[in-house]
Amino acid sequence: MPDVSRLFVLQTDESNSVLGAILLQEDDYRIKKHIAFVSRKLLSREEHYSTIERECFAIVWSVTKFQESLYGTEFIVETDHHPLQYLGKAQFRNGRLMRWAVAWQPYRFLLKAVHGRENVGADCLIATNWRILFSREIDLVFLAFSLRRLCVHYENATFI
Repeated sequence: MPDVSRLFVLQTDESNSVLGAILLQEDDYRIKKHIAFVSRKLLSREEHYSTIERECFAIVWSVTKFQESLYGTEFIVETDHHPLQYLGKAQFRNGRLMRWAVAWQPYRFLLKAVHGRENVGADCLIATNWRILFSREIDLVFLAFSLRRLCVHYENATFI
């Protein structure tokens, strides 16, 4: 159960066809505990977004999905796409990115770029071929226990 007095951490990731995010909180021992998982298949028009647009969309979409927990609190967003750190500081000519940057304004969060190996949880959600499993319009929210085995398996797996 989430503790609203603690800081939330939102990990996001994307692939060419799927968005994934995990809502976490650190316990007293600074270990991140999973609260909820969310994943969504991209629409065909969204699959044509550039990488930075898909990564930004993953953040906007996941913040919206978890807005009941995140709105009005400070939280950290962890992404493995480093250029997004500069979204609020740089001047982009991309209208889509600028609109999403404006959509972020009601929220108080720190955007933190992490190495891909530190973003394993969200990466785990997009690693499976969700296209086979889910239809276009469905997005799913998972409780922590339902995906824990998959994430542990993914962390310990060796890929060629």
